[in-house]
Amino acid sequence: MSEKKPIDRLRESAGRMEIGTADDASAITAMLAMGDVLYTIKEHGIYAVKLADSIDPKRQNPHIPNTQQRVLAYGSESEFVGRTLLTASKLFNKTYMPSSFNCEQAIMKSFDVLRDIAAMHEVNVAFQTTEAVEIEGFNSRKHSQDALIMPAIGDVLVRCKTFWQKADHVSQNLLGIVKLFYGKNAGAEGFETLAKITAEKYGEDDPFTKFAIEVAPKLKYIRNVRNCLEHPNPPTIIAIVSDFALGADMKISPPMIEAHYRGEHYSSVPISWFMADAAIGLPMIFENMIAYLCSKHVRRIGGFQAEVFEVPIAERLGENKHVRFSYGVQMNGQMVTAC
Repeated sequence: MSEKKPIDRLRESAGRMEIGTADDASAITAMLAMGDVLYTIKEHGIYAVKLADSIDPKRQNPHIPNTQQRVLAYGSESEFVGRTLLTASKLFNKTYMPSSFNCEQAIMKSFDVLRDIAAMHEVNVAFQTTEAVEIEGFNSRKHSQDALIMPAIGDVLVRCKTFWQKADHVSQNLLGIVKLFYGKNAGAEGFETLAKITAEKYGEDDPFTKFAIEVAPKLKYIRNVRNCLEHPNPPTIIAIVSDFALGADMKISPPMIEAHYRGEHYSSVPISWFMADAAIGLPMIFENMIAYLCSKHVRRIGGFQAEVFEVPIAERLGENKHVRFSYGVQMNGQMVTAC
């Protein structure tokens, strides 16, 4: 047996690492391994930890350190982190999913979803703040009868493109997870295909079918408006985006968006209203969608049929309080958490 080199003894020796930046002393609540990266979820941030061996697998440079990097300034205290990545890490579990299902790929797509939802959150907050400041400024200043100084955001179109792009990325990654369950053709017509699949497999009265039918037009709207914003082709594919505007009735309307996508006409709505609704609604859609998907594919464990169930609020772990779903088994008429 060959003697270990100094670099081998160095890499294999015990060590410790304090995870977190100077402004984040919050507690670690979960860890998630993906590839050669260990993602450490704290209350106020998510950090990618890489060991020296993953950077220098041939062990050629003894000076290579272990590294950590904050990838998101949101952690388990953020509701949308719980509804997306933490719920996905709980449900996409090899113990309960079919052996043919790629849990790691599903979790990676879920992480992409979280990144985009975090970006949506930031665009939404910035838009709401700017809009409120402009309205307050307009209401507080004196106005000349010769020319009204209108409130203005200025870069409304740019913000809309960013927000709708991120929202569509969420939708498409979720559709990618659907395909992992039902095959690549499951997204042939977007989420309308999923609605047809669930109706055929489980019946029109099944809760999953009803959910799929309910969310399909919402996700189609996001897709179509994103295409209108990024790939306009007037007059059939076009988005009409406006800043604050004065109408003939002397009323000032907030920034609005209206879209025409081929045969579809999407009426004008306040941009701030849509952003706020989507920033809250998409994490909920994602959370419920993967809960339904997993509930239809969970396998038997040790002679018991495992189920996806909603954990009562009082029983949720404090560090991951925003994770609503888990696996459980029925024992003596009661649901017992299995993971």
